[in-house]
Amino acid sequence: MHVQNTCTHTDTLLFAQAITQANSKTPLFIGHGDADPVVNVKAGKRAHEVFQAAGVPVDFQLYKGMQHSSSPPEMRAAFQFITQHLQK
Repeated sequence: MHVQNTCTHTDTLLFAQAITQANSKTPLFIGHGDADPVVNVKAGKRAHEVFQAAGVPVDFQLYKGMQHSSSPPEMRAAFQFITQHLQK
């Protein structure tokens, strides 16, 4: 699912429906730039809220000034997240 500029009630339902018994305990990393012109930061925050409310272990990181891209700090955080969860 691609959420552009807003996160609607329908989008929220799609997020919630994507959570199943098989994947509900899979750790999730969400990195989002606060200057993203493609996917509004509200959509990233809403996804975080929905997954968190469903009990999915989710780590949401917001990156100041980052647009619709990635950054070295985000890549370090993602690497650390993956490394941490692979050791479990």
